[in-house]
Amino acid sequence: INVLLENKSADVNYNFTLEAAVVNGVQVEPSLYSNVLAGKKANAKIGIRDLTDYGITECTDIELFFKVVDSDDFGAEDILDEAIHVYPYGQENATQFTREAKATDQVLVDNEYITVAYVGSESDDVSGYTATIYIVNKTDTRVTLDVGDVSVNGHMADPLYMETLERGKSAFSGINWLDS
Repeated sequence: INVLLENKSADVNYNFTLEAAVVNGVQVEPSLYSNVLAGKKANAKIGIRDLTDYGITECTDIELFFKVVDSDDFGAEDILDEAIHVYPYGQENATQFTREAKATDQVLVDNEYITVAYVGSESDDVSGYTATIYIVNKTDTRVTLDVGDVSVNGHMADPLYMETLERGKSAFSGINWLDS
């Protein structure tokens, strides 16, 4: 997504980032980081990962969670912290992703707050082993998932994993163990 970022301040430089992006109800990790000097504008691109493997072939409803901060004082209050909707085909044509459970899914957690299901895995010589999970946040608050005290084949093997999911959203996420 091409965006124009404008810093309207006369004397403060701002960092523009995205905390999250949601495509048709599925949260993805976007790429945007731009430092815009006081009184200047910048053209930037927001990168969103390909979701065709999960059945999303058109981005009809895109929600972007922008965060803008003083680039010289990261302790300062956020200048902007809000979500903005983009409807590439018009709001009337927006669709929401619905995932049908498969026989191979393994539900790990399903309660009033969250659903977590193992939906597949992959392994390679560079990344090691990745377990793909599908997460649904059923609450009206942002939640953070963490994985700890994990054993693989009887050996402790905690992955480095943490995922923050916006309220009412879903996501495909990978829990990764390096070969080492």
